[in-house]
Amino acid sequence: MRLKLRHRVQRGPTPAIPALRPFHNQGTETASAGHPRPTLGVMSDQDTSPHMDDARVIELIDELVHQWRRRDGQSLTLALRDHQSIALVMFGLTNHAVTAAAAIVTLYRAGEAGVIPTLARQVIELGVTAVWVELCGKTAAEALMAEQSRQQLNELDEFIKIGMAGGEAALEVVSKDKAWFLAHPGGRYFRERCRELQGGDRVYAIYRAASEHCHATTAVVDKYLREPAPASRAPASLAYQSDDEVHPWLMVALTMLVHACRAFDRLDRDHAGKARLRQMAKEIGVLERLELSPAGAIAHRQRTRAERDRRRTGARRAEP
Repeated sequence: MRLKLRHRVQRGPTPAIPALRPFHNQGTETASAGHPRPTLGVMSDQDTSPHMDDARVIELIDELVHQWRRRDGQSLTLALRDHQSIALVMFGLTNHAVTAAAAIVTLYRAGEAGVIPTLARQVIELGVTAVWVELCGKTAAEALMAEQSRQQLNELDEFIKIGMAGGEAALEVVSKDKAWFLAHPGGRYFRERCRELQGGDRVYAIYRAASEHCHATTAVVDKYLREPAPASRAPASLAYQSDDEVHPWLMVALTMLVHACRAFDRLDRDHAGKARLRQMAKEIGVLERLELSPAGAIAHRQRTRAERDRRRTGARRAEP
């Protein structure tokens, strides 16, 4: 039986935290201990989402990985409605999500479940961001570039503090890059991107649940502690492998990977994966296509207007 470290060191009991089971129909289940267990439908058709066993989910993730990579080395003709940066950003994000998903398959088959939620969290972030860029276009892609420059400035500041040679020159270059792109909270905060998508509040809640598995906290320690044997005087038994229930995280990873791949396929003029992706989406019960929320539509218009005004101001300044 799983043991929680804080229960071994605290003076009194704390209320149990309900387990979060991502990608199930909305409603309430009752856990074996009698505590309500919230269930969430994540960007899915909540009336038709079927139950799938782990083997089938892994099979579909593996198929998606191979379908994506079979065009490695081939040229892609993309239907660009705004700017080439959209396709390039979406490709990189989707490709990284595919790589993380491939690692999930490998770890699952090796019986190493402990870090699967960590990788599922990354697939969530990458998949949602790819869809967000598809829907919001160039200003969303550039918001991510502005955020990259901001983070690089912070990194350079730290290296300059420890005496990095040439740091000031690099700082000047990155500062100019940052000034080129229009920053926006959606580029900096994943929560803002979720807020701009229909159903994004549920996705963000599951993302936060996955975050518990990612950081150096005692939540990670709990994965590897078990109740000691009845006659043992030890405070706990130690487990070298996690026995986490990973099915919800496999489903979340598969769902977000389908969304990301479908978003990129819509930019591919050949639509090489369109038919199979549609079949997969139907099998796992996900929505046909994600859309902007009302808040997202407002934010998109604000970014577009700000970018237009910025260009006009820049053009005026460039005039002799």
